[in-house]
Amino acid sequence: MFKALFASLLIQAQSVFGSHGFRFKNPLYSIDSTTIDLCLKLFPWAEFRDGKGGIKLTVKLDHQGKIPCFVADANAREHDVKKVREVPYEAGDVLVFDRGYADYAYFASICGKKAYFVTRLKKNAVYKIVRKNPVKEGGNIISDYEIIIPSLSKEIRLRKITVRDPETKKRVVLLTNNVKWSATTVGGVYKERWQIELFFKTIKQNLKIKRFYGNSKNAVMTQIWIALITYLLFYLLKVKSKNIHLSFTNFISVIKTMLFKRVSLFDFLCGVSPPPKINKSLECQPEFVW
Repeated sequence: MFKALFASLLIQAQSVFGSHGFRFKNPLYSIDSTTIDLCLKLFPWAEFRDGKGGIKLTVKLDHQGKIPCFVADANAREHDVKKVREVPYEAGDVLVFDRGYADYAYFASICGKKAYFVTRLKKNAVYKIVRKNPVKEGGNIISDYEIIIPSLSKEIRLRKITVRDPETKKRVVLLTNNVKWSATTVGGVYKERWQIELFFKTIKQNLKIKRFYGNSKNAVMTQIWIALITYLLFYLLKVKSKNIHLSFTNFISVIKTMLFKRVSLFDFLCGVSPPPKINKSLECQPEFVW
C-alpha cells in the first residue's frame, strides 16, 4: 500500500519537474545504493556479515527534481551489480554511477538501448586507444581519449577522460559512451552524482530509518516507504509554494512547530500570515455559577 502511494505521489512530483542545470535536454539520473544497519538479534533475516545485519537500498535519483524515482531493496550481502540491472531506463537517458557498478555487460546493454552512462574507469581496466582528442592547456581536463575495450562483446567506442578537481587537485578518470559532449560537460555530469549522496545523508539524519518499530522485513520496508513519501511531499510543497530555498532539515523542523497553529503548512511556506484571532465579547459568554 505504501509503495503504491509512493508511486502515485511520484507521478505528481514528475509533473512539476524543473531543470537539472545542464544545457542538454536528456533526462539525468544517478544510481547508487546505501546500507541501513540493523541489529542482528532483532532482525535475524537481515544477516550479511558475522554478527551484523543490514538491508541495502538501490536508488535511482532524478536530477530534474533531485527526488528518488526508483527504489529496490535487497539483502546487504547482495552485490550492487546484480541490483542495478533491475533499474529501468529509456533511450536517451543519462545514467551516472560509481565504479562499484562497473560491469562491461551492463555497459553494452546501455549502449544497445541508445542510452548514455558516465562512471569511473577501474584502475586495472584493459583498453586500446583509438584517438586522442585535443584539450585546453592549463584547464581541469588533463586528457581525452577515445578507446575500445576488447572484453566487450561488441566493438563500442568509449571515451576515457581524466579530470582534475579544482578544489582537491585530485585526478579522476571517467568513462562514458557519449562522444559528442565536451569533456567539461562529462566532468560536470559526474560531479552531480554527489546529489544522491546528499539524498542518502538527508533521509538518514532527518527521517526515522535508524530505529524501527517492527522487526519483520515488511515493517522495516513500510517505515522506509513512509520516509520516502515524506520526502516527496516535501518536494511538492516546496515547488508549489515556490519556496525554493527551503531545505529538508528546515522543513522537518517547521512541521514540529506548526502542529498546534491555526494555519496550513502550505500557507506558511507561501508566507501567508495566520488568520487573526476572534475576540469574543465577554457579554456573550455564559456566566459560570458555582
